[in-house]
Amino acid sequence: MNRTIFIFLNIIISISIANARIFNVPDECETIQIGILVSRSGDTVMVAPGEYVENLRIRTPVFLIGNPDDPASVIIDGCNGGDSGSVIYSNIEARGRLVITGFTICNGTGTLNEQGTFAGAYYGRDDFATIFDHCIIRDNSAFRFGIAYVGWWGWNEGETRHAPRFRHCEFYRNESGGALIYYNGSLVIPEEEPLFEFCTFRENRGRGVISPVTCNPCVVDHCSFVDNDVSWVITNDNTRLLITNSISWGNERDGNMSYIYGGGVSDNFRLTISWSDIEGGEDALRGRYFVYEENNINAAPIFINPDNGDYHLSADSPCIDAGDPESLRDPDGTRADMGAYYYHQGPGLVVSSDSLHFGAVLIDSASELALTIINRGNAGLVISRFEIDEEAFAHNFAGDTIVQPAGEYILTVTFSPRNIQEYTTSLLITSNDPVDSVKTIRLSGIGVRPGAVGDEFIRHPSSVILYEPHPNPYNAFTTIVYRLSKPVPMRLALYDLEGRVVRRLVEGSRSAGFHRVVLTAGDLRSGLYFIRLEATEQMFTKKTVLIR
Repeated sequence: MNRTIFIFLNIIISISIANARIFNVPDECETIQIGILVSRSGDTVMVAPGEYVENLRIRTPVFLIGNPDDPASVIIDGCNGGDSGSVIYSNIEARGRLVITGFTICNGTGTLNEQGTFAGAYYGRDDFATIFDHCIIRDNSAFRFGIAYVGWWGWNEGETRHAPRFRHCEFYRNESGGALIYYNGSLVIPEEEPLFEFCTFRENRGRGVISPVTCNPCVVDHCSFVDNDVSWVITNDNTRLLITNSISWGNERDGNMSYIYGGGVSDNFRLTISWSDIEGGEDALRGRYFVYEENNINAAPIFINPDNGDYHLSADSPCIDAGDPESLRDPDGTRADMGAYYYHQGPGLVVSSDSLHFGAVLIDSASELALTIINRGNAGLVISRFEIDEEAFAHNFAGDTIVQPAGEYILTVTFSPRNIQEYTTSLLITSNDPVDSVKTIRLSGIGVRPGAVGDEFIRHPSSVILYEPHPNPYNAFTTIVYRLSKPVPMRLALYDLEGRVVRRLVEGSRSAGFHRVVLTAGDLRSGLYFIRLEATEQMFTKKTVLIR
C-alpha cells in the first residue's frame, strides 16, 4: 500500500475504531446497504472484493471502505436502479463526514425528476462534505450531469451545500447531455481543499466537465483531462475557479478541439489557469472572464501508454518538474509535475500485488506464489532485504539485487503450514526507493488437515469445519474461519460464560467454501468467550480470550 493511502486510511480507521463500530460486508452484513442502515454516524463499513449490484441510499455519515490499492476489485453496480438509478444517493443532515474510498462505481442511470435523469454516479443533498478517494467512476449516464450532482434544482438564495471532493479518482466512459459534474447552491469548501485533486478524466462524452455555481474559490489541482469527447463548460456567475498543475490534451468535440469556456456574466466570475499544459494554449479558451498565466505550456505531454489508459508521464515528458514551484513537492522530493500522476525520479519500486493469499493448504505440505517487483523509476533499484517473521512463510531471495529501470525481479514465496489455523503476517521489502524504502506485502493462508479438503467432504457432504480463531488471545480483533461443503443455512455467534449471545456474527445461508469473519473487540469486556457455529443440525464451538 503506498504511503499516501496508508496514512489516509490509518487516520480514518483510527478515528472510527476510537469512537464507533466496524461492519464487514458480506461476512457480517449481506449487502453494503444493510451495512449502511445498521451504522451510526462515524461507523465504518468494510467491503470485501466482489461485485455488488446495489443502488445505495445514505442518510448517515459513515466511512465506506473497499480496496484503495485496487478499486477495480470492489464494484458497486447500479444497473438495477430504475427511476432512482444514481448508484449513490446521499441526503445527510447529521454531523459527520461521508468518506467513500476504494470502489468502482458504475452503470448508474440517474435519479428521475421533472427535468429528466440527474447524476448517474452520485446525487448528493448533503449538509456535510463527501470525500471520494481512490475510486473509479465509469460507464455512468444521465440526461444531465452524468457523473455527479450536488445541491438541488431551483436552489434558493442563501442555501448552502458542501461540495463533494474527489482525490485520486479516475472518471471514464461516462456520458451526459449536460455537465458531467455539476454543483448547485452556495458551496462551502474547506480552505486549501481542492474540488478535484490527482484525478483523471478520460473517454467521457457530454456537454461539459465541471460546472460549479456560487463557489469561491474552487480549485482543480493535479488533474489530467485527456481523450474526452466533450466541450468544456466551466462557467456560471459568482464563481472563481482555479485550474493548476493540470493537463488538458486530446479532447475533441465533433472532430474539433474542445474549448475551455469561462462564461460568467460579470466580474464575479473568474477562470484562472496556471502551471498547466493546455493543448492550443490561450486559443483554447473562450468567454470573457478568464486569466491564462504565462507559466502554462502547450506541448504534447507524452504519456506512457494512453491507448491502454496509462496516463503516467514518460521520461521525456515536458510536464516533469513543470508544475507550480510553490506547490508541495512530489513524493520523490522533486518539484511538482503536471497532471494526475507524477514521474518518479530515482528508483521506484512497484509490486504486482500488495498481498499474497494462499488459501487452504494441507499441513506439512507447501504452496508457492510469485511476486513481481518492477522498477518504474529512472535509476537502478537496489533490493537489499526481504523479511518475514512467520516461519510458515519463506522466500528464495539470495542477496542484494539491482533491478534496472523498467526491469523486473520475481520473488517466490512459499507457504508451509504446520498447524490447523489461519496464518497472517507481512513481508517487508527493503530497497533504495526514496519514497517507500520499506514496502509491506500482506501474506495469508489457512492450514487444514488432509481430510478437510477433498475426501472428508466427499464421504460426508454435510461436513462443516470451524477453525481456531487467530490470534487467540486477542486484543483489538481476531479472525474466525469456517468452511462449508455446500450452501447451507447457518448461524455464527459469540457467547459469554453464562451462555448469552453477545454478538451475532453471521445469520442466513452461505455458499460452499471458506469464509472469514473479523471479530472486533468493540465494547466487549476482557474474558473468555465461546464462538459457536450452527449448521445442518451440527454445532461447533471454539474458545477465544479477549485481553484488554
